[in-house]
Amino acid sequence: MPLLTLEVECGKGTYLRSIAHELGQALGCGAYLRNLTRLRYGPFAIDDALTVASLEEAFCLGGWERLLHPMSVALGHCQRLTVGEEVAVKLRQGLSLPSTAVGPIPDDASCGAACAYTEDNGLVAVLRLDVETQVWHPRKVFPVSN
Repeated sequence: MPLLTLEVECGKGTYLRSIAHELGQALGCGAYLRNLTRLRYGPFAIDDALTVASLEEAFCLGGWERLLHPMSVALGHCQRLTVGEEVAVKLRQGLSLPSTAVGPIPDDASCGAACAYTEDNGLVAVLRLDVETQVWHPRKVFPVSN
C-alpha cells in the first residue's frame, strides 16, 4: 500500500482528515490518515517538549520551575483586557458582566474570547463574549497570585 507523508502548516479550523480524503478523491484511489502528529501549537513546538524522565529528574533534583512557561505565553493569542480591581474581584467570583463594566470590546473580539488582566499584569480570567447580549462570561478564573 503506497504511503505519503505530508507536513502541513495551517491555522485553526483546518481539517486534515478532509484534506486526506479530498486528495484521495483527486487521485482516484481513496486516502485516509494513518497518523496525525501536531508538531506545533501556537508558541509550543514538539522539538521543545520534555520526556517524562526529564520532568521526573527536574522534580527530584530541583529546578523544575525553569521548565514552566508563564500563563501569558499559553494565552498570548488571546485578546487582552485590562480591568480595575473591583471588576477583577467580580470576575474572580465567576460573575458575568456587561461589556460596559469590563471595558470596550476589542476589535478582534469577533472570536468571542479575551483575557482579563489587572493593571499590574495579574491574570484574572479567560472570558467569553456573548456577542448578542454584549456580556462577558468568565470561562476560567485565576486566584490572586502571591
